Amino acid sequence: MKRLVTGLSGWMPDMTLTRISLMVLWVFLLTVLSYFYFETTRGYLNRALMQSEANVRALALTQKELVEAKLSEVDRSLLFLRDLWFESPEDIITLQKIMLAKKEVNTELLDYLLINAEGDVDTWSRDEERPHLSDRAYFQHFQNSLDDVPYLSSPKHSRVKDSRLFIAVARPLRHQDTFSGVLMAALDIERLADDLGGISAGLGLTTALLKFDGEVIYRVPFGAIEPGTVIETLHQWQGAPPDDYSYRGMAPVDGRLRQIHYQHLKNWPLLVVVTSDLEPLMLDYQAFVKNERFKFSFFLASATLILALCGWLIERRRRLELDLKQQELHYLTHYSDALKRSNDELEQFAYIASHDLRQPLRMIVSFSRILSAHPSIAENQEAKEQMSYVLEAGQRMDEMLMALLEYSRIGHDGEPIIEQDSLALVQEALVYLHPDIVKSQASISLEGEWPRVYLPHNEGVRLFQNLISNAIKFRQPSQLPTIVLYAEEVENSYKFIVEDQGIGLEQNQLDRIFLVFQRLNPRSAYEGTGIGLSICKKIIERCGGSIHAESEGINQGCRLIFTLPKSDTRAL
Repeated sequence: MKRLVTGLSGWMPDMTLTRISLMVLWVFLLTVLSYFYFETTRGYLNRALMQSEANVRALALTQKELVEAKLSEVDRSLLFLRDLWFESPEDIITLQKIMLAKKEVNTELLDYLLINAEGDVDTWSRDEERPHLSDRAYFQHFQNSLDDVPYLSSPKHSRVKDSRLFIAVARPLRHQDTFSGVLMAALDIERLADDLGGISAGLGLTTALLKFDGEVIYRVPFGAIEPGTVIETLHQWQGAPPDDYSYRGMAPVDGRLRQIHYQHLKNWPLLVVVTSDLEPLMLDYQAFVKNERFKFSFFLASATLILALCGWLIERRRRLELDLKQQELHYLTHYSDALKRSNDELEQFAYIASHDLRQPLRMIVSFSRILSAHPSIAENQEAKEQMSYVLEAGQRMDEMLMALLEYSRIGHDGEPIIEQDSLALVQEALVYLHPDIVKSQASISLEGEWPRVYLPHNEGVRLFQNLISNAIKFRQPSQLPTIVLYAEEVENSYKFIVEDQGIGLEQNQLDRIFLVFQRLNPRSAYEGTGIGLSICKKIIERCGGSIHAESEGINQGCRLIFTLPKSDTRAL
């Protein structure tokens, strides 16, 4: 019952622990969901940005190869034409025919021009008046230097009737280190942009071809930036830009967030720049984040609802258990009190009955003795025999009343349960049994170590006295009694064994020997009231222990085994 009360008092801490556990679980779920939410959204954005970067870089590499191939092709044609001029400078007609032929297969090629040392056009593919070009940068460059590398001009408008925006690729003409003029190919910028940069239009990207100083040659979609415009970001670079460079940022052209990639042409002072507008990607990312936030909120709300429901169910169950335990406590208290009153009344009745009945019983026995000495009975053999039966029955009844009185006094004499040496109790019991031991020539041995136990002193002595006396009494007639006593430690208790070589017991008699006034043998063979082992059982159970018997059968001896707890069980 004390355990039940303790359980009820610990209910509130248990509920607090349950709530803390549910809160910890909720925080854990929140952490896990938040981790997956941020990892999912961040991973989605990173993958999208990496894919955009890979696409832009791949297109930039493609554009770089196309531009290099186109310019290299034009430069090779200039070298071929220059070689023809060196072989036969006077054969202008043949040179002009070759120029026209190459122009036909190159849609972005406006014209080839052979310009003399004074800046006048000697040969070209048109029939109109020939312009004077000594002021052009490509002409002045070779006029004032001795290098022989292809020159790429800035975007300019041609000086013809149907003027076109073009860039010039030029090579010098020299005869014996003397400047003889310039051989130039004019490329239509708009057609060049359509041919080289058109691949990006269908992908939603922009492509631009720029010089190192940031001057734009073309940008696709065409017309967004005028050719010749200088982009200050590139203009601010000191020295040559990096060969391969990617970054994300606000584009200097339109101020939009873009993925930007530069590719440096190997043999030309040019950069191919490809950009991808990231704002649609960011809008898609925001939609994805919104969807993931909805999922996160849904799962978090579901988890919170489930945990709240679990908490409510647990608390409801605990409350029901509390109500049930309170009812059990009420019923147990009620029935415990009733049982205690009943036991007290029963023991009081047994005490009164055994004590008060002895007085009239002694009178009956006394008068029976007086009557048995009367001549009328003493001289009548039959009456004398019947009177002896009365006296014997009275004496037996007195012995039973004394035994019942002794049984009812167990636990009611005010003797406390204290810790004491069990070996000392056995040795004191042997002192009281000394006459019986000598008379029966019994061999009694105490083996092993004997622990300290919780027992009332007098009842402890009576316990061992009854057990040893029982072993001496029920010995085999043909053998001297041999009795061994020892103790063992088992988990939370001590086990005591009283082993004899006596008459033994049948299996169906092992429990009956502990019942009050139960005799398994005739009184003529073994005297006694049959209450000795019942007293032992009551003493042991009062101290929180138990007792049982073991035997292999008749004339196989018997082992009486009882246990006592290591601690005083009255605190439980």
